[in-house]
Amino acid sequence: MSGETNATQTPADYVLLRAYVDEGSEAAFTELVRRYVGMVHASAVRQTGRPDMAEDVVQAVFILLARKASSFDPGVLLGGWLFRSVRFAANDLLKAERRRQFRETV
Repeated sequence: MSGETNATQTPADYVLLRAYVDEGSEAAFTELVRRYVGMVHASAVRQTGRPDMAEDVVQAVFILLARKASSFDPGVLLGGWLFRSVRFAANDLLKAERRRQFRETV
């Protein structure tokens, strides 16, 4: 892997993912969370419209990242993957909330 960087992802993201997967490095995962938690949270708030629900989405997305970290290729654009994961997690949470509200009214 070269030392080149681009505007969408630094090579260090994949290096950190590999450190987490290969060595179980909590520090590497913590650094990834630190880098992306603001973007993930802001996106979750926009998707849900509710800061309390956004917190649940953020947690779900980073749990998913931890589970799927070993399947990432070196060319993954982590920011894009996280953004897409926020959309899916927010949609799932909103759907569950609508179902819960419907059950409570019936």
